[in-house]
Parts: sequence; C-alpha cells; structure tokens
Amino acid sequence: MIMKTALVTGAFGQDGYFLTKYLIELKNYHIICCGNRFNKTQSNIYNNKNIEIKKLDIKNDYEIYKIIKDHKPDELYHLAGFSSPLISWTKPKEAIDVNGMSTITFLEAIRLFSPKTKIFFASSAKIFGIPTQPQQDENTPIDSQDPYSLGKYIGHQAVRLYRKKFNVFASNGILYNHESHLKNLNFVVYKICHYAKLLKQKKINKFSLLSFNSTIDFGDPRDYVEAMHLILQQDKPNDYIISMNNSISIKEICLKVGKLIGISDLISHIEVPESSMNENIVKFQGNNKKLKSIGWAPKFSINDTFKLILNNITLRY
Repeated sequence: MIMKTALVTGAFGQDGYFLTKYLIELKNYHIICCGNRFNKTQSNIYNNKNIEIKKLDIKNDYEIYKIIKDHKPDELYHLAGFSSPLISWTKPKEAIDVNGMSTITFLEAIRLFSPKTKIFFASSAKIFGIPTQPQQDENTPIDSQDPYSLGKYIGHQAVRLYRKKFNVFASNGILYNHESHLKNLNFVVYKICHYAKLLKQKKINKFSLLSFNSTIDFGDPRDYVEAMHLILQQDKPNDYIISMNNSISIKEICLKVGKLIGISDLISHIEVPESSMNENIVKFQGNNKKLKSIGWAPKFSINDTFKLILNNITLRY
C-alpha cells in the first residue's frame, strides 16, 4: 500500500480531530498534526504510529516554510484559524493574520518548495456577509462583515489567485455551520444542547439566546471532513460549498433538542430579546449541488448530530 502524507493545521480543533480520525481509518496516510493546543481528552486518536505531532505557529512565516520544505506533504488541510466572528472583533489583526495571511504563506511555501502538494483551505459561508439571495452557491458575491470573515475572504481569494497564476492545486471548501461536542458556548447549537442538559438535571431554570428567528444551514463535522478529503482527490482543484442545502431556524433546533432530551416545554425556559421578534431574517442555505456532483453524500441526520453533542458534551456549571 502506498502511503500518502497529509499535513493538518488546527489538528486539535473540532474539524482537525474528525479529519485526523477519518484519515487514520483510511489506513494509507501518515498524518502530521499541527497546532498549538493539544486537548488531552482527544489524545486516544493521536496515539497512533502513523501520526506525528508538530507544534506550529501559523503566524510565523519561517515555521510554515520549514515544515513544508521538510515534509513536502501530498495533501495539506489548512483548518487552523479564528473560529468565532464575535471574538474576532477583540483581536481583529490577529484574526486576519491567522485566517488570511497564513494561507498566503502556505501557498507561497508550496509554490517554492513543494509544488506537487494539494491544499484545501477551510473557507466559510460567513464571507457572504448578509446574503441577498435565499440560497448561496460558489458564485455568490462576497461581503465580509467582521475580521473573521475578512480573513477568510483573503485566504479564499489567495487560493483562487495561486491556482490561476501558478497552477497550485488549491481548493476552497466554503463551510456552513457544523458543530459537535468539541465546540464551546460561543456556538449556538452547542449552547442549546449544553443548557438543555443543565435544565434536565435541574441545575438551571432558564437560559438566553439572541434570537429564535435566525436560520442556519447545519451539518455534521463527520460528513464535512469527508467532503474535504474528497475535494483533494479530484483531478482538478476547484471551490465547493460544503453544506446540507437545508435551512433550519433556531426555534426549530430548540424544539428538536427538547424532544430528544425529554423537555417538551424547552422553549418556555429560553429568554430572547423582544427586539429580536421583529428582526429581518437572514437565510443561510448553501447549494451543495457541485459537491454532490463529485460523489459526496452526507451520512448523518441533524438528530444524529444533536445526539453526538448531547451524549459527549462536557457541562460547565
């Protein structure tokens, strides 16, 4: 069996964890896991003879050049970055450097030292800002609204530029909402599941959300990392929406989680600002037709994802 080398940045975050797990199961990868925060609760999957753990500061150009020059990976999955648009306002320059400028450095390192490396960049649906069309595709106009999405936009456009100018095999995956128990309270589905469990245990009586009316296109990270891998197995690089092509409101999510956990009146325990009742609804729904055309099909339902979170979440009280 011919072994490939895959380098994964952000390997100890949610997507890095599930991608590493998936690549291990394929049994033909040597995986270089890069990051700066190793989570001991996940250590079981990283204790594998085909995994090499490297500390990497993606704000350091020298470290990026060196790791690409030394390893010349067959595939590079650039998943590291700021994960929260809200938090990105507290460190705007760092968010742009991490999400955008590091991507340019990786692309330049590939061009100079490892031109056969294929790179996947974890772009984001947040680059569309407040979309005017009810369903977005790969050609939807970009309108970044915060430092997080501005950084993603820079990385996204750099991928396109290096692909066109230097023939680098560089692909964007425009990722829509996907969560697991490895997220935190800055993420709405995780937050709903977390507080629903505390309610079930009678440790709290109420919790708050910003809105019931907002809608998201929500999927499972286990499906989405398979899409990432599939994208780099194609003959030519391209950009792909990674989504479920299905919009669901926060209220609907609360009702589904309540039913799963056995709290029929979960909605009555949630407070939202009165002003949110009259807000304009922004609809995020990604058209995944292009991704499905190369053979991707999700395996997990929305309830499967809720169960993954509810069964594995670490409660903070």
